[in-house]
Amino acid sequence: MKIKLKTKELNRALNKLSLLIDKRDQGIMQSVFFNAAGGKITLTAGDDVGLASGSKTLTITTSGDILEAGDACIDALAMQKICKNIEATEVVLEYQEGEEVATIEANNLLLKAPCFNPLDYPPAPLLENVREAEATGLIDAINFVKVAMAKKKHARKYLAGVYLKNKKEEGKIEATATCGHWLLQTQIVGELAEDLFLNEEQVNLICKIFKDNQEIKISTNKTLFQIESENISFVSKLSEGNMSINFDEAKPNILTIDNHYQIEAASFSNALLQILDDSKYSGTLLEWDGQGNLKLESKVGELSLKSNGNALKTAFNAKYLMIICKQMGDFRMSLKDGTSPALFETQKGICVLMPIRF
Repeated sequence: MKIKLKTKELNRALNKLSLLIDKRDQGIMQSVFFNAAGGKITLTAGDDVGLASGSKTLTITTSGDILEAGDACIDALAMQKICKNIEATEVVLEYQEGEEVATIEANNLLLKAPCFNPLDYPPAPLLENVREAEATGLIDAINFVKVAMAKKKHARKYLAGVYLKNKKEEGKIEATATCGHWLLQTQIVGELAEDLFLNEEQVNLICKIFKDNQEIKISTNKTLFQIESENISFVSKLSEGNMSINFDEAKPNILTIDNHYQIEAASFSNALLQILDDSKYSGTLLEWDGQGNLKLESKVGELSLKSNGNALKTAFNAKYLMIICKQMGDFRMSLKDGTSPALFETQKGICVLMPIRF
């Protein structure tokens, strides 16, 4: 194999592929598989690629010139180290069958990286009998809700991730995450072939891999799912969530709520910062006097803001309130009473937050 690549594009691809490579692995799974054939150059990496035990595979198609078609399996860490220090705009990568090194030529430099036999590299999983759907804006939706998902060590592991549910009647996809104490939810226009649960690791990988790609396609079969953009393909095993969860039951019935407050996020979060304490729960009292004033009180001190609405007193963990301001911007806050869950609403989505004792 002999190919010419843009250095910048090669480095960008290697950085994404490195997200899947276990740096502790000293074998072939620490490598990137190059394939140059049919006028297309692809780079593939994964953890236990092609194995049934929950493999994750990332394939990136990059532009370049194929000088000689073929395959190569090159140590990923060595490639990254070499390429990030190359100042030339283009590199020529060459591998001869049976050799233990590949050569990387840039200007007058000739560098070498360790290789494995490409025939030993496990084949990437192929999705058969798939159902496809397009989901524009899905990455933004996942990024919006993921801050509310539980962590892997949570007792209810089925909450450690993001749920994507098909609202077929509305022509929308609903993304939801919750740890049990609070919930974030948003919707985008689109349709899924079926509901999908992405675990914490998959969520974090997908958001990093596709952070610049909003036009994506999702394919699923009985065991795997695939997310594709124009030049990137990510395949992973389907995770086991609890698809029977009815998130609507966690949301307060807006028709039964009389207390509504419009909050300007910048001034609200700035006030919270001034009285935020370092305790685990950062309890903050919110008290509306019914005359256009809102008092914020914590163990550190108290502040007043202008806020119209009925007289009411409640308390929340200020750290959650800070995140809500960051994620949602200006919002409407609705409460049935001081001990009931609060509903936060913006055009971006909704949040449900449980109150605490103060």
